[in-house]
Amino acid sequence: MFQIFEGLEKRNTSRGDMTARTLIASLAALLALGLGSVLTTAVAHAAPNGGTVKGSVALAGAPKHPVRSEGFVKRKPNPICEVKPYDPRQYVVVVLVDGPVADEDKSAPRHGAKWALLGESFEFPLIPVQAGTAIDIKNEGRKKVELYSPDAPEVVDPEPLSPGLVRAVRLEQPLKAIRILEKNSAHLEGIVAAFPHPYFSRVDAKGEYQIDGVPPGKWTVRVWYRTGWLSETTKVDVAAKRATRADTLTLPKVLEPKAASSKATGEDKGA
Repeated sequence: MFQIFEGLEKRNTSRGDMTARTLIASLAALLALGLGSVLTTAVAHAAPNGGTVKGSVALAGAPKHPVRSEGFVKRKPNPICEVKPYDPRQYVVVVLVDGPVADEDKSAPRHGAKWALLGESFEFPLIPVQAGTAIDIKNEGRKKVELYSPDAPEVVDPEPLSPGLVRAVRLEQPLKAIRILEKNSAHLEGIVAAFPHPYFSRVDAKGEYQIDGVPPGKWTVRVWYRTGWLSETTKVDVAAKRATRADTLTLPKVLEPKAASSKATGEDKGA
């Protein structure tokens, strides 16, 4: 882009057009100032000496799909195409606890999270956020939906949500999770989980995760499943501006999350 300005400057200078030259120089200066402000903003929101924690979550075996109600018909093999095996890691969040939380990370971010509702299911079944963050649920389906939460009725507006519109929900209490259901759909369910800081991550289809901007120090890596903690943990020592690989966490065959307390450390009740 600066080469274009240089070419225009030479052409206009040969014509003696000093006004055009001045204008081009001004535009170049403004562009440089704009780029500088963008870069400065991006750097300002990142931890100056934060490190990165990488790792993976493995399966101990073939887990069974959870049954929400005894009224559901038992699943049968598909004679045409093999049914995709159930993977509970779509409900897993890896969280760092018991470490030095940065002061600037103790409050929720100004910009909220976006969560799309795609007909009979959410974009992803569990969305993790920092406590106090607004979650914008956008109805991208073709019909109105009536969302509600049996765990926290006051959090979800009961008014029908039309296609294309957005509704915000917010969890103020850290280490709390609520289910969001739909009055006219027995299968639609989404879970919102809130944490006291931003050092957490969902896992991808391969079970990998990455948490950036972690303050240097000793941390405990914990696994949040659906609405509570699993017992699996590991330790990691985070170095400034470096990536650290944590030991692989293996999910048990029987997934039974424990109720969480409101402590920022992530300790279980009665622990």
